[in-house]
Amino acid sequence: MNLEPGSVEHLSQLISHVVAPAFLLGAVGSFISLLHDRLLGVVGRVRDLGKGNDPEFSTEDRRKIIARLRRRAALLNVAIFFGLMSGFAALILIIAAFGAALMEIHHVWIAAVLFIAAAVFLLCAVVAFAIDVKMAFTGHDLH
Repeated sequence: MNLEPGSVEHLSQLISHVVAPAFLLGAVGSFISLLHDRLLGVVGRVRDLGKGNDPEFSTEDRRKIIARLRRRAALLNVAIFFGLMSGFAALILIIAAFGAALMEIHHVWIAAVLFIAAAVFLLCAVVAFAIDVKMAFTGHDLH
């Protein structure tokens, strides 16, 4: 079905095409917020342990736990980076879809590539987050 560019029907179809990337963008925003909160908790734990006021741990134990927490913080930073990349890909997809419509260019392939990129970046973020969760539940840094 060919729609006349600039018509209400064409705009309606375009909006329906960008609904999935818009939902993905919202989910990515929430996920990044969760990662940020988790990172703040890890950094706070490093600060507390770094002060050395906790008599529960020896200096050597504290050093090991801090090193492990720093690895977790690095993983969370990676997850945040990939989450942001996913969000950027979704935003570029939305912009490209509207831009292509204005220039009367077919955007199916562009949209497909950008949506796949957004999903792959999100997958990378989730994998990094899963590794952090595994480290948190198998490590000695839960005390």
